[in-house]
Amino acid sequence: MNNPQPINPEKPELEANVQKLRESAFQNGEKGCQEDASIIRKISHEKLSLMESERLNRAIMFLYMASPEAPPTRIKTSIMVRTQGRLTAAEVDEIYQFITGDMGVPLYSGGDGSSEDNAVIINCSRTFAGVQAEHLFLRKQYDRRNIDWKNVAVILKDHRERMLVWFILPFTDGTKRDIYFDATAYFGR
Repeated sequence: MNNPQPINPEKPELEANVQKLRESAFQNGEKGCQEDASIIRKISHEKLSLMESERLNRAIMFLYMASPEAPPTRIKTSIMVRTQGRLTAAEVDEIYQFITGDMGVPLYSGGDGSSEDNAVIINCSRTFAGVQAEHLFLRKQYDRRNIDWKNVAVILKDHRERMLVWFILPFTDGTKRDIYFDATAYFGR
């Protein structure tokens, strides 16, 4: 597959930011994107070519990353439009669930994140979506990153056969808070 063309060759900083976004969205880089495209092609019952599947995957991943709170109907509509109505509603649903890691249950469960045993459980099946969910939770709970608080450390920790992500957050008022997320459902996927 061809490498994506630069967004704007006159603005290398924009291209660098887009490349960082690509790397964070696709855990195994271009290879991961191509593997995902192959799965999307199978879900579509080969109604989409491999190239169309890759473009769809990139577009929906970027849409989801830019708007993690977008309702599923918005993203599913985008899938339908981008595939020019060639997919059934069931295929669109399955592609949506595959790309976003949506497990059909509330995104958050478990505790309030105040301790290892009270971790916020992130219910999704894709790493990028899990990381998005962690940051969305922090933004909703603690306002603006780098203004009200900073993220000084993120530590992966194996705890009782669960994979935890431990955030250490110092606040501008001098206090510090540890927040724990249970990443077992999505870690490394």
